[in-house]
This record gives sequence, C-alpha cells and structure tokens, in this order.
Amino acid sequence: MTEDQDGKALAGMDLVFSVLRKHEESLDKVTRKLENIVDAITLTRDQKSRPILEGENFSLETILDWKEFKERASSADRILYETSMGFSVRAILPEGQILKYHELFLKPRIPLFKISDIGKTRADRTEENRRLDCGLDYTVTHTESLSPEGEYTEGFLIALDFNKVKDWLHLQLGVDQSRISAGLVIV
Repeated sequence: MTEDQDGKALAGMDLVFSVLRKHEESLDKVTRKLENIVDAITLTRDQKSRPILEGENFSLETILDWKEFKERASSADRILYETSMGFSVRAILPEGQILKYHELFLKPRIPLFKISDIGKTRADRTEENRRLDCGLDYTVTHTESLSPEGEYTEGFLIALDFNKVKDWLHLQLGVDQSRISAGLVIV
C-alpha cells in the first residue's frame, strides 16, 4: 500500500470508530432511561420491606458518582439495596425524591480473565477478588470446561457477603442500620 492509501484507510477507520462511539453513547442514554422506568415499576422480593410511594409527588434521579450519592443519601429516610448483574442502591429522601446508584459487577471493556487454550484444559477454575468503584468488595469465580464430547462451557459466579453489605452501607452513608434493607421501591 502506498502512503496515500494508508492515510485513506486510517481516515475511514477513524470515521467508523467515531460513528460507533456516538451510537454507543446514544444506546447508553436509552439504557439509562429504560432502567429508570423499570426501577419505577419493579417489585421487591421482600414484600414487608417494600416502601410504597403514593401519589405523583416523587422523582427518580440516577447518580453515577458514588461520592455524590454518599453526600446526598446521608439524609435518607430509607436505603434499599439489591444485587443481580450489579449492585444497586436507592435512597428515599423526604418528599418522595429517590436517588439511585448502580454499578455492574462485570463491566464491558474490562478484561475479565485470560481465557485458557481450550485444547489444554478439561476443567479450569480461577477466582479473583475485586472491588466496585464505590468500594464494595466481591469475588468473581470464572470456570471453563471442555466435555469429552468437545462442548466448551464458560461461567462466572459473583460472590458477595450479604451479611456485610448492610454494615458497609451504614459506614459509607452514615444512615442508621434500621433504615437499611434489601429490596426495591414500588410506585
């Protein structure tokens, strides 16, 4: 290839990457909007600890920065947390304002583990201690196996000490433990 052709190829690749980045940003915005809608109508598993907000005087705000969430959530009437694919905390403030912080356990663009050569393994298991950006510790167990029939399987197990989550939130947010529980808000 000539230098001119190389330059055109790089310019074309830059354009493709730019379009993909903009598309990713717009998908992130749509995802956040959908999460807010789901949060507003989701039921908690524990019916007794589910606060019910009545009327139309409530607002839901997603906060991406843990430090900001900590500052604003310290005056919460109630703190609710949940884990699934990530760690979610909701602070119910006076006058129906709800603050939400959410962080994924397995984040895109972060290498999880070095996948071993399938031809060399029958079963492989690795464990790694990790910490969320907010400071909560958890463990990821990664498994790979190859059956005698040649079927490859891979799995991830997230382990979190639920006995310590409430204590951790109490220390982080300065909210009394009696106001912290597992669950979601129903509107």
